[in-house]
Amino acid sequence: MEGNATSTGATAAYYRLIGRSLSASAALGLYRADVDGAGSEAVGTALLGMRYTF
Repeated sequence: MEGNATSTGATAAYYRLIGRSLSASAALGLYRADVDGAGSEAVGTALLGMRYTF
């Protein structure tokens, strides 16, 4: 069986230092795959985090 497949994706990230000991980060991603005869699929991801250093 022969066909075409296409996938695309993008991510973005942000980092911020809050004071001397606290930092925060956020990331988003969106990915899409298309396969001839099998449909398409889209997936999204998200990440939020904080870090305290002492």
